[in-house]
Amino acid sequence: MKLPSIIVLSIALSIITFLPCLAAAQVMGEKRQAMAKQIQQRFTAADKNGDGQLSREEASSGMPRVSEHFTEIDTDGNGFVTLDDLKVYFAKRQEKRSGNTN
Repeated sequence: MKLPSIIVLSIALSIITFLPCLAAAQVMGEKRQAMAKQIQQRFTAADKNGDGQLSREEASSGMPRVSEHFTEIDTDGNGFVTLDDLKVYFAKRQEKRSGNTN
């Protein structure tokens, strides 16, 4: 059975339109992975005593941007910032940027 030309053309246009979006999403995913890896490496380097958390002093000397926002990132107020704290902070920041305030 032969498909009408209009259907074939419609499918082709849909595919052509979708491919750049897919490529852009892949690039963004790769950039996010690279950024996450860089943050983890910087965190590990800043964590001088190797306990898996940054004190305010460690953040100040090794991750000054984290130090600037320390109180905001340390939501439980225990005086330390972990990688999980940073993930939550960055996710909330991304939500604000994209306009999702739920």
